[in-house]
Amino acid sequence: MMGPYMEIVDAWLEEDRLLPRKQRHTAARIFQRLRDEHPFPGSERTVPSYVKRRKAEMELEQAKIYERLEHPPAEAQADFTTVDVCRDGKLFVLSFPYSNAAFVYPVPSENQECFLEAMQQVFRQMGGVPADLVQQSLSRCCAG
Repeated sequence: MMGPYMEIVDAWLEEDRLLPRKQRHTAARIFQRLRDEHPFPGSERTVPSYVKRRKAEMELEQAKIYERLEHPPAEAQADFTTVDVCRDGKLFVLSFPYSNAAFVYPVPSENQECFLEAMQQVFRQMGGVPADLVQQSLSRCCAG
């Protein structure tokens, strides 16, 4: 019964993945749309069983997309974070995911000048420079 309508339902379910959970189609709503927008002759019980099975299949397909995140030795990541101490401030964080080591330097703002000063201070603190540096959300302070 679902044969000619499976593609339509699959498209709706794919679109739903981009929406917040509360805004996604229920099986009952899918049945209503099929009945109202397409000449669906099936019963209301046909749709939920297909939707349940298809959602499970889609979750398995999605799980296969993820890859293991590898961090080679000497690769560093840099980012800013907010910290509340005596006064509002920012911390520049340079971390090494392979070893879970991190170096921090307090800065007054997230701009290029503070970024460069923090990098210089952290490199002194480390006694060297990482072989590779991965940019996190630094684009907001250092872009063009």
